Order: sequence, then C-alpha cells, then structure tokens
Amino acid sequence: MSTRADHLAIARKRDFPFRCSPQLFTDRQIDLVTRWGFWYEALTDGTLEPITAAQEVFIQAVLGPDVPEEAHAQAWWRYLRRLAIEIKYADSMHRAAHYQEQGFYTRAMVQDMRRIVNSTNWQEHRR
Repeated sequence: MSTRADHLAIARKRDFPFRCSPQLFTDRQIDLVTRWGFWYEALTDGTLEPITAAQEVFIQAVLGPDVPEEAHAQAWWRYLRRLAIEIKYADSMHRAAHYQEQGFYTRAMVQDMRRIVNSTNWQEHRR
C-alpha cells in the first residue's frame, strides 16, 4: 500500500518529459503535465495506489473514455491519448506531400491528401 510519503516523493519530481507534440494542448495543460506528470503516471500505471477518494476519481476519469471535467485529469487524459496516437501513427503523422511542377503529385492531389491526413489526425485526437 502506498503511503503519503511515497506520494510526496514522486510528486516532488519536476520537469516531466513531454513526449508528444504540444500543438494541441493549452499552455495550462502543458504546465500541468510537465509539473505533475511523474505523479500522474505513477497513479495511472499502478506504481502508486490512491490514498484519497479524489485520487480514485482522478484515475477513473483519466482511464475512462470521456473527456474529464477537472483540469488535472483533463490534461493527463489528453496527454495519454495524444501520446498513444503518435506512437500508433508515428511514421504517417509527419509525412507531407509537396507540390512540384514536374513531380508526381498535382496541386489538387496535395490538397486532398492534406485534407485527409488533417481530418484523420483530428478524428483520432478527439477519441
């Protein structure tokens, strides 16, 4: 069973590495994840057991399918989802078709591909 001292030791760690693209996060969400990320991670992966009812609610909210209302849970929920998307689609997420006058792609083909890739990224992120 985790103790308060265990929680405090991990909560004191700072500068959690933000391992996904921060483009879709607010500044507040980035700040929360980089400040509390080690503690969030320990709570959600089972390294730490919750010692309060609020921590249990946090874990359920983060691991649930719906976007949480609470700011900490929402930031970590979004981070975990975005990280999973970037891991799953790593190669295809950073490809970009470029128009070349004498190249393979026409301007219309490039526009269609960008529209499809962007809409797919947006749909996956909203899951």
